[in-house]
Amino acid sequence: MRVPKFRAWDKENKEMLFVRQIDFMFEKVVLECYEQFFIDEVELMQSTGLKDINSEEVYEGDIVKIPDDYDAFGHNAGEILKVAFDSGCFRLKRPNSKGRGFYFEDDNTVEIIGNIYENPELAEEEE
Repeated sequence: MRVPKFRAWDKENKEMLFVRQIDFMFEKVVLECYEQFFIDEVELMQSTGLKDINSEEVYEGDIVKIPDDYDAFGHNAGEILKVAFDSGCFRLKRPNSKGRGFYFEDDNTVEIIGNIYENPELAEEEE
């Protein structure tokens, strides 16, 4: 069984943090450096358990690009999508889409180009 991994966006300091543990009893997030935050001070994002084409772990909230040489049903080569957890599974969604998106279940099919907190401009729908 895979142990869930999380990262957290520090809302005040605007930085990404890696989580060691989540303490739901005291509503705290403990970082890898053992610093602690209250859960409402951060945005938690779970790892999908999958890796991108550069072997980087893909997390909820990441913005990914379909490689130019990849084409599959529902995806266009070069398309930019965001990773979201919806209806019990991780999905790739088009920016600003209200739809559910596509199941995200295969390693090495996307490239991480940013995330919705550090690079919000990447998640904006192209005109």
